[in-house]
Amino acid sequence: DIVLAAMVGLGRPSRAQAALRFIPLWAILSLANMLIGIFQAGYGWVEEAGVLAIVFGVPAVAAFALSKLLKA
Repeated sequence: DIVLAAMVGLGRPSRAQAALRFIPLWAILSLANMLIGIFQAGYGWVEEAGVLAIVFGVPAVAAFALSKLLKA
């Protein structure tokens, strides 16, 4: 994900901390995407919740794993 790579690449003082800071930012962006899907595209809450789980979950897990890898 480009946002995660940018935050880790530019992260100071610690790249591991930058990877963790990505998670709340990505949550906000993912929720905005969900709301656009519901209110503008006309998808249901349940459909969008499934998409949100993937759109948010996969990069968030990757960011968390990367933060642990960078601390080692």
